[in-house]
Amino acid sequence: MKRLLPFVFLMSFSSHAQCFQSISAGLLHSMATKSDDTSWHWGDNYAGQCGLGTTQNWNFPKQTGSATDWNQIETGSDHSLAIRTGNTLWAFGRNDYGQLADGTFLDKKLPTQMGTDAWQQVSGGDMHTLAIRADGTLWAWGLNYNGIYSNATFFESNTPIQISTDNDWAQIQAAELHNIAIKTNGTLWSWGQNVDGQLGNGNNTNTFTPAQIGTDNDWQSISASYLFNLAIKSDGTLWAWGNNEFGNLGDGTTMHRNAPIQISTDNNWMIGSAGKRHAFAMKTDGTLWSWGNNYFGQLADGTTIDHGLPIQVGISGDWQTVSAGGFHTMALKPDGTLWTAGYNGFGQLGDNTNSNKSTFVQVGCGLLSTLNAVAQLFSVYPNPVTNQLYIAAGEVIIDHAIITDLTGKTVKTAD
Repeated sequence: MKRLLPFVFLMSFSSHAQCFQSISAGLLHSMATKSDDTSWHWGDNYAGQCGLGTTQNWNFPKQTGSATDWNQIETGSDHSLAIRTGNTLWAFGRNDYGQLADGTFLDKKLPTQMGTDAWQQVSGGDMHTLAIRADGTLWAWGLNYNGIYSNATFFESNTPIQISTDNDWAQIQAAELHNIAIKTNGTLWSWGQNVDGQLGNGNNTNTFTPAQIGTDNDWQSISASYLFNLAIKSDGTLWAWGNNEFGNLGDGTTMHRNAPIQISTDNNWMIGSAGKRHAFAMKTDGTLWSWGNNYFGQLADGTTIDHGLPIQVGISGDWQTVSAGGFHTMALKPDGTLWTAGYNGFGQLGDNTNSNKSTFVQVGCGLLSTLNAVAQLFSVYPNPVTNQLYIAAGEVIIDHAIITDLTGKTVKTAD
């Protein structure tokens, strides 16, 4: 017969309840918030970009502090940013160019509030940051190589510097050495380095001040990374421009483009996300599509073969959002489950391993980690155990378990 016995496990587990609600993939680390507005981080942490007070890498989600009011999260390459309730801006991680805007050039291992201004939106680039204040003005700080600040000084700043005097900025995306933005009137703007046409202005000349891309005023959303960009118009069409070395523009070629070109003829694109050399997009029917470099399996198609055209990832149509990072990808479903694929050398997939994955694996969303012990009541049988132990845990999915005897000696581990 089954007997209920108290067991002490070291484990990570997830439940069927609502879990993650927003995600952001950095170069080699990952961020997410849960439905209770807590903030979670994992992956590369050499500069404290996970905000956990250490420089230890983590291969599973770890909660940052105890705050429950994180509204927007954003990963830069090696630093992290967030806006909390009250529109306060917080930053942590690498700060050698002042990309945290705290008035120093010292890395921060814990979230640090940046001044007392009210902020509306923030975007982390490689070694710089862009942000929109509540009054619609645009600001930048960190590395200023190739006029990222919209000036020709080329000096870094560890405090915010205003970009232009306009106060109608609506969306921003900080890339490696360039920026793109949308104004409230739907026009598209860019500035910074332009070696591969990533400014989309029809040439390859660097621009030190925001310049409008074309004359269209129906741009709806943007995503920028490394040397290329994605954008979606209000009619649901998808556009790309810039570096195309690995087919990351999705036009079936490897030709760089210095002006936006339409990707496919479909007009039901809803979300686009540019990684370092790969891209993802989601359609209004909830299907997920990927293209570009796939060396680490970051396209989640079960292969490591590059694709120059969008390919559907799986057959499900229940995706909610996606975030392409340096060499990995995070995707979220409406039920709050989080899925990751690609390079995992620093644990950025959050699946409690450091093995690359070429298909999506689910990230546990429980409150426990492999470093936290918990006494939990499970249905365990048979008793006594001979060769095989069965554990029934109700609605809980056990992702990883370490079973010890009464002396603390590990008897069995299971994934």
